[in-house]
Amino acid sequence: FKGQFPVIEALYTLGFYYPKRADFFRKELGEFYHLSRSQKWDMNEIKGSYAGAMGMGQFISSSYRNYGIDFNQDGKVNLFSDVEDMTGSVANYFQRFKWQNKGFVARQVMLTEQQKSLVQESLELTHTLEEFRRAGVNVEGLENKTQHVGLFAFELADGTYEYWLVGDNFYTITRYNHNAMYALAVFQLSEAIKRNYLQMK
Repeated sequence: FKGQFPVIEALYTLGFYYPKRADFFRKELGEFYHLSRSQKWDMNEIKGSYAGAMGMGQFISSSYRNYGIDFNQDGKVNLFSDVEDMTGSVANYFQRFKWQNKGFVARQVMLTEQQKSLVQESLELTHTLEEFRRAGVNVEGLENKTQHVGLFAFELADGTYEYWLVGDNFYTITRYNHNAMYALAVFQLSEAIKRNYLQMK
């Protein structure tokens, strides 16, 4: 869903009438002017989300400018309808934020009550594998796959919780969208796609 709001109106409204994040959206409005000039867009025709995110990957203007690439080399960066450019641009975004091929993303773990004290809310990963190993958390098989680890609790519909051990690649996903639940959903969807693909082979 690529959005139906005129991007210039969304960014102007949020930049001048939403004090909480006005500086951010005014900066994005400036980025949108630069982007529109370089892409030769009619600014009034470009539609996106209520927050000015655009295209299949919902890139904000600064991300479009900094991470969007012409992956199929047809002379333009089209993140609205060109699947190759969009896929390449998301991959470029991840690579720029230090995605590691075959690195560790996340896995569900069982925790003791004492270990639950390690659960965090901040997206920054500040613990090492050795710290978690000493605390009795199962980090088997993760050597050389991540430098930092963290633990997150996710509430289920019935009010219970799942606990997930995460690594540097999980943090990279949160650079795309600063939300742990979003990152977990992306990871779980990718695993489901891989399983279905392998079943079809």
